Amino acid sequence: AEEAKQAALEKQTVWPKMGADNTMAECFAKIVPAVMRYGRGGLDLLLKNVEVIVRTQQNCADSKAVLVSQFLAQMLFLVAGGTGVKDAYAATCKTSPTMSSEVIQKAVEFVNGSLDKPLIDCAKAYGTSVHGEEKHFIAKGCMNPHAFILVLNSCLRNTSFEDAMRENARVSGDSSERGIAIGAILGAASESGIPEALLAKCTDAENTKAL
Repeated sequence: AEEAKQAALEKQTVWPKMGADNTMAECFAKIVPAVMRYGRGGLDLLLKNVEVIVRTQQNCADSKAVLVSQFLAQMLFLVAGGTGVKDAYAATCKTSPTMSSEVIQKAVEFVNGSLDKPLIDCAKAYGTSVHGEEKHFIAKGCMNPHAFILVLNSCLRNTSFEDAMRENARVSGDSSERGIAIGAILGAASESGIPEALLAKCTDAENTKAL
């Protein structure tokens, strides 16, 4: 047993066979620094490094964490470059390498059919479709593509940073990690960025604004 454990540990410490079998939305926290660091080198470099950054810690068999991170990183890259959120989403759906994945295809299909629903209803509908009505609340959690779908629903339906963040918080569940991606995309889309009243509550507001 000890030998098997050691063999497994050694296998998981050599790239790309490393990282946990983890689909969670903590991968969203890696998107913003990746875009800031590698976005200037172009989209191909960005997506390549997003895979490395995410897979190092989250390396599930179907690559869900990597795929959703690459999709959202491409959206953020386009929005930060001046493209509107909906146009960035459309362009990402059209050109992202992740669209070859059934995971992303099905998620995008659900998102496109849920844009008439507020975030809480989108979560319930997706949770019901995957887990059944009694366990629909699971869709509020941190696993992907659940969190990915809610991020896209929020970003595509909302134009106000503050409204989106409040709606996300009211849905509960893993609102903090969803909020990273929602806030990054809608913050980049806004001419004024994060509202001053919210920014003033940050412990390092000036440096946050500069970033």
